[in-house]
Formats: sequence, C-alpha cells, structure tokens
Amino acid sequence: MVIEVCSEKPSLNIQLITDVLVYGIFFQVFSDTTETLGITAVNVIIPLTWFDRFFYDEVKAKQRRQITDFWHDLRQELKQKTDLSSGINYLKDDYFDRLFLGTEQEYQYFQNKLAEIKQESDINLQSKELISTCFKGIIPRQDLPEILKKFNLSQNFIHHYFK
Repeated sequence: MVIEVCSEKPSLNIQLITDVLVYGIFFQVFSDTTETLGITAVNVIIPLTWFDRFFYDEVKAKQRRQITDFWHDLRQELKQKTDLSSGINYLKDDYFDRLFLGTEQEYQYFQNKLAEIKQESDINLQSKELISTCFKGIIPRQDLPEILKKFNLSQNFIHHYFK
C-alpha cells in the first residue's frame, strides 16, 4: 500500500472552513464530549440542540404551509367538478373495505359517511366533507394520487403535488 503525502498546503477557502466546522462539531456531538476552551468546559450539545430545534421548527413551518396549500388547492379542484360520485363510489365500494379498515365499526362508519356525502347536493359541502372525513390523516399519501384520479382531477394538479 502506497500512501501519498500532499506536499502542498490546502487552500484556505470557505468550503474547507465549513467542512472543518461541521465535521469537528458533529464528531464531538456524536461522541458526546465537551470542548475545553481555556479553563472552561463547554458542552457543544447545548448550542447544537438549540440549532436543531430552530431548524426543526423552520422545516415544520414550511411543511405546514405546503400541507395547507395542498388541502386548499384540493378543495378548489373538487369544487370545480360537477359530479364526485365516481370517486365516492370508488372509496365506498373498493378502497374502504373490511380488510383495509380492520374493524366492522370503522367499515360501517365510512360506508355511512360516504353515503351521506354522496347524498349531499352541494358540491362545496361534498368536497369539504370528503377532505375532512376521508382524506386528512386517513388515506396514506402514497395512495392519494390514484384515488384523486378516480375523482377525475386534472393531471396538472396531481403532477404538481405528486411528482
């Protein structure tokens, strides 16, 4: 094995400084050590916990905005349709079956709720009820594109949110 030794000094640039800071700090965090600066020991986990919490809150806020936009846009897309019965029938007859839901009570709840939604004549109320009762937190994200196709939503909408 031949080990090559670089005779040049590395150029001092922003990338090198960033790498040193990131790798140096994270190595200490993962090894759960403290850094001694002068005569004082500084626990590097405390500031990193603050940064972690700050960035977590930032990501959470961004995700909340994206999710809110999705539900709003979905409601608008559903309101543009004149008939939601094909999608409601798909949910009622095929998607919410006994095997998926697990209990007979859940099955009956969704069957009854979908029947009520289908009987509703106002498309605005239908779309609002569908989203709050059947979509939010019930249908997994990976299933939503195929289900939304059953409601004949535009391909642009589906492609925009489910690339």
